[in-house]
Amino acid sequence: MHDLSALQDVLILLVLALLNAWLFSLLRQSPIVGYLTTGLLVGPYGLHLIKGVHEVEMVAEVGVVLLLFTIGLEFSFKRIIRLKKLLLSAGSTQVVATSVAVACGTYLLGEPPVAAVVLGMAMALSSTAIVLKLLLERGEIDSAHGRIALAILLFQDICVILFIVALPLLGSQSGGFSIWAMGKSALILGGLYLFVRHFLKPLLRGILKTRAPELFRLTILALGLGRAWITAHAGLSLALGAFMAGLALAESDSSHLVMSDIIPFRDVFLAVFFISVGMLVDIRLWISNWWAVLIGIILLSLAKTIAGTLAGLASRYPLQTALVAGLLTFQVGEFSFILMAQARTLNLIPTQTYQLALSIIALSMMLTPLMFRLAQPLSLRLAGLF
Repeated sequence: MHDLSALQDVLILLVLALLNAWLFSLLRQSPIVGYLTTGLLVGPYGLHLIKGVHEVEMVAEVGVVLLLFTIGLEFSFKRIIRLKKLLLSAGSTQVVATSVAVACGTYLLGEPPVAAVVLGMAMALSSTAIVLKLLLERGEIDSAHGRIALAILLFQDICVILFIVALPLLGSQSGGFSIWAMGKSALILGGLYLFVRHFLKPLLRGILKTRAPELFRLTILALGLGRAWITAHAGLSLALGAFMAGLALAESDSSHLVMSDIIPFRDVFLAVFFISVGMLVDIRLWISNWWAVLIGIILLSLAKTIAGTLAGLASRYPLQTALVAGLLTFQVGEFSFILMAQARTLNLIPTQTYQLALSIIALSMMLTPLMFRLAQPLSLRLAGLF
């Protein structure tokens, strides 16, 4: 008889993810909160309903690759140029202020210098997925505070790539960057550039002429995953390769078609990614250290709100508008999970600190829809104090 344990795991994940996402949607919460809750329930620290944790993590990694791929697609150079001043002023202010505050604060609390730097990088990021979704639902993407938030999120997405590349340099793995390894990386990246420059557009046009939608989707998936795989073999990360693949396609004539075809795949795999993140959170440690998690979320939310407000003020927006943008970007984002997991793999951060950080990140994301409803009245009251 066939081993049905893998199918059983998939069914448990799908059913619970569907129920939780539906329940939290009724409560006007993001479905992402439902996925995180599903992970908490089924994971090794919860009810232990899932046996193939490693297989779930592998599927989740595909979700991360597709997320970076779609972000690369959205990063058209025209969009960057349109927001370049706001992106540089607001984005850099928020990331630098939060990173420095968190790194210095955690170092003073006794964390090793490398772990403090990692926490500073990870906690500076906000949730692109949740914030943009809520802004679109509320029709505020083109408002003043929406533009500030968008600029901050775009700058953070650029920083994610830099942080992913920088993490190995913080540990002992930095010694592995030999001249040969750098040369091999340069050759592979150069070959990819030539392919994109001379062969990508003719290839896509030829595929579109076949009028076979499934062939076009398979080609796009192969390009995204293939470039991520090749970049990883060049000594860089899967995520970086996926981002570069999306960026290469962003200026093509079929970029909108690529986006519409890839989003369903991305959303399914991303759901598994958030479930896998929830599975990493140790509920017992969360409960036994609830005071540390509570203090951490309060201090981090204050630091990020102040940093976001300073970002708006640096871009010459009124205080109330800057406060709204700061309140909207108070949470920690999905890429922080990726950075924390990679840092843990590289032994850059202690296990207990890692678990506490995961708890704070997950809780901040769960509180985001509530903060969206409170942002306007809170900003009015706070602005009136000055």
